[in-house]
Amino acid sequence: MTMKTITLTRKFTYNSLTLPDPNVGMSTDAVKEFYALQYPELNNALIEGPVTANGVMTYQFLRAAGAKGRAPVAVKTEGSDARAVLNLAMGGDGASSTMPTDEELADQARFSRALGAVVRSKGGRAVSLPSASFGIWG
Repeated sequence: MTMKTITLTRKFTYNSLTLPDPNVGMSTDAVKEFYALQYPELNNALIEGPVTANGVMTYQFLRAAGAKGRAPVAVKTEGSDARAVLNLAMGGDGASSTMPTDEELADQARFSRALGAVVRSKGGRAVSLPSASFGIWG
């Protein structure tokens, strides 16, 4: 039995862009910092991967925050993937034993809708503060 050595190349993607590996000796975090000079939103990006196919390891930079003024995205609350994401977002470890049940998900959805209705009913008016609240700048 002989062993075959395969050289893997790295490729990085961000949105629909393919970014070449600037230096094979750099860590993935260093590559992210390198490209953050050109794409500042990468400063808060997450690195996913690698996915290996045909001798190429592909890492994906994912934006960690949403865009300003962007419409809210509907979140699917059914299925085990949604429960695992919700569990991780709530500080869990993603284990199935601590994932919320369907009833808990329904309760959270009802609470979210009720809270949204209260916020909308207030009309989004700003809270007025006395000028003394601002100290010397008031």
